[in-house]
Amino acid sequence: MPISVKRLENQPILIATFTGNITADDMAGMFEESNTLIGENEDHIYRISDVSNATSNFVEMFGVIKIASKGQPGSTSDPRIQAFFVGTSTWITFARNTLRAPAFGGLQIAAFETMDAALDAINTQLVITDEQLKTY
Repeated sequence: MPISVKRLENQPILIATFTGNITADDMAGMFEESNTLIGENEDHIYRISDVSNATSNFVEMFGVIKIASKGQPGSTSDPRIQAFFVGTSTWITFARNTLRAPAFGGLQIAAFETMDAALDAINTQLVITDEQLKTY
């Protein structure tokens, strides 16, 4: 499968690694795997999609984006998931710009050049969230 998904141990973080040509069916499989890894009682999880080595033609890319915006459990538009991209390809630019459109959910997705930068951003959010919770 051109997309592998794993969960970081004891963390609300999923890592999806994309390799090669990606189709809408591949994305649907990734969403199903993400949903399985999330579990039933979690209300917020971060998913980093490393698309540094992903490729798709325009038709496939549009199909990928369409399925991502449908709101199915585990998808990019699932309200439990905060999505991040890693990479610098036009794949990311096209996906981010299209998903930002109201017709595709109006999703705001951060993009980083490296996995470390994405993980740092998430860890900062986790620390802030933990600190904010302690004040209530």
